[in-house]
Amino acid sequence: MFLYKTIMTELEYNKLIDNASNEEVLTLNYWGWSFYTGTNGCEQDYDKAYRLFSLAAERDCNYSIANLGNCYHTGHGTDKDIDKAIGLYISAASKGLMNDILCTWLVDACLEKHKLGEQESLLKLAEMGSNLLDGKNGCVADAKHAIQCLEAAANEDSPEAQNALGNCYYKGNGVEQDYVKALEWYGKAAEHGQVRAQMHIGYCYGHGQGVEQDYAKAVEWYVKAAEQDDASAQYYLAYSYGHGYGVEKDENKAFEWYSKAANQGLAIAQYELGHCYEHGKGVEQNYAKAVEWYTKAAEQGNSDALSLEYSNDCMSLPMSQNPF
Repeated sequence: MFLYKTIMTELEYNKLIDNASNEEVLTLNYWGWSFYTGTNGCEQDYDKAYRLFSLAAERDCNYSIANLGNCYHTGHGTDKDIDKAIGLYISAASKGLMNDILCTWLVDACLEKHKLGEQESLLKLAEMGSNLLDGKNGCVADAKHAIQCLEAAANEDSPEAQNALGNCYYKGNGVEQDYVKALEWYGKAAEHGQVRAQMHIGYCYGHGQGVEQDYAKAVEWYVKAAEQDDASAQYYLAYSYGHGYGVEKDENKAFEWYSKAANQGLAIAQYELGHCYEHGKGVEQNYAKAVEWYTKAAEQGNSDALSLEYSNDCMSLPMSQNPF
């Protein structure tokens, strides 16, 4: 094994390459970075750096995968290929690597690709932000860099990023909770037709969060999203009809929208649909159907449905959950 020393001769470099399969990947990455930056006694040589990064990346060294992406991004040691660079950056992040340098490289590459007319690059940036927020798809939870990715994409009018950033401000995830800013970002996303953002705006109006409470406005936004098959919006619209919030009370329409949401698998809507069947609200009373829908909700962990004791008269409990 080569020790981390300050000078590497050409002979030692060739020996390192010949024996690469037996070397520690971090050793290969170290010397790759040394050649790339012209440090540690090495004369700057992008070709050698690229070769060493490639060898280490083939053995899943996440640092080298990121560094190899930078070679493709800059065209150092190989032909410039932004798509390969973005793919390698994402691959390194999905293996648990994220730091200021990698995040900056990823953001710069995605924005550069976007300026060339590639819209998908912003979606990839938004997805990375979401993965970092939730610590999913191999990414380590990292709110700081998640926000950096989302803000970069949101500022370039990515509706997915704008909605996700709205969620961050709504929940105080990675930023200080701020309903007003949440609503601002939801508004930007909704302008581009982002369905979840439309539902979120309705929810904010319905609960007076970041804006004066206005049930009628809430219904307007729920309708926009519900008609595009957003299950949560369908549930909230049904609830509005069922209780006369912002719209004339109409149990038939409540049943209709609960049915749409329930058939999409939304547990709380399945519970409410069971409640409709049990009490004959908007539909003919049918205890067997009530039990069927309560059971579907319970199988998904709905606490109200789990609390029920089914019998011939099919007891039910008040709605208490929030699918936001």
